[in-house]
Amino acid sequence: MISVGGWNTRGLNGFQKKNSVQQWTTKNNLDIIGILETKLQASNLPHIGTLLNMPHWHFLSNFQGSNTCRIIVGWNPFKVHVTMVSYLHQWLTVEVSSVACASRLRITFVYALNSPTDRRPLWNYLEAEAQACTSTPWLVMGDFNAIMVPHDRMGGDDAWPEHRNEFPNCIHNASLIQVPYDGMRFTWHNGRQGDGTIQKKLDWVFMNQLALQQWPRIKTTFQPRTTSDHSAMITSLSMAPNRRFGGFKFLKLWLDRPDFLDRVKRAWQTPWGAVIYKSKSLFSSLVARLTLAASVYCIWMERNQRVFKATYRSARRTAEEAHEPLSALGSSLASLEPLRESVPDFARQA
Repeated sequence: MISVGGWNTRGLNGFQKKNSVQQWTTKNNLDIIGILETKLQASNLPHIGTLLNMPHWHFLSNFQGSNTCRIIVGWNPFKVHVTMVSYLHQWLTVEVSSVACASRLRITFVYALNSPTDRRPLWNYLEAEAQACTSTPWLVMGDFNAIMVPHDRMGGDDAWPEHRNEFPNCIHNASLIQVPYDGMRFTWHNGRQGDGTIQKKLDWVFMNQLALQQWPRIKTTFQPRTTSDHSAMITSLSMAPNRRFGGFKFLKLWLDRPDFLDRVKRAWQTPWGAVIYKSKSLFSSLVARLTLAASVYCIWMERNQRVFKATYRSARRTAEEAHEPLSALGSSLASLEPLRESVPDFARQA
């Protein structure tokens, strides 16, 4: 399993912010982290591992000569290998491979700009990157500074101008799927109380179809806000569990079937069943036993449907037939209630 964290920390210069990122990473056993809106100066980037008290981790950034760094990606080199693919002001895309297994994927960490016009290069990039990832599992996560539908916000202006459609249109055109999630519904809070409260879902995690196929149990958790106005998000990329078949159990009730032995005999006389007598091959024995198990299973299913259901119907019919006389008896007992209450008076008179 690979654990990926994303968090708009709204700055990473203060001790509290650095300490919260280090504790969050350790507590959740994260393999890769994307820190957004870091506000770090370029001079601090070479020392980010030391500043976060994560000296063995490796880091990349999308610093482009502006005043501060917007996105930092870090990873545990003992768990994953990470290489840079592309970056600009609003995104940083990396290629990830697991140390423990052969799984590979591409992750794009997003920190979108505030202006609808400024976000358009991001939407164009995601649609183009979707074409480049037709044969690669792809995860897209971060602060998109946009909502998908009107009910992704609570409070504030209810207007829906045309530019708000650009984000959902981009997700549709890129054939991205929202990763199933639990935790916080609204991931951003304006910090006000009462009528001035505004909450929105600005942080999202999406995947392409290949990612879903490779990690069918993928899930994201949006955690409660702590030192930032944004929720941290954790995505767990988990493989489907190997199916574990329990031991074969013989039910004595199967013997009640008059055709039980005939069915078993026919199963073992099939070409797949008979090979157990002629070969000591483990595969042949397995096939034969599975054939027998399938035959017995069919018998059980048939009995379950024909006998147990018949018994249930019979019991229900008996209960319904008994309901009417019981109701009548209840009415009769109710009519005797006045007599019961008069018994003490009669006894005193005697």
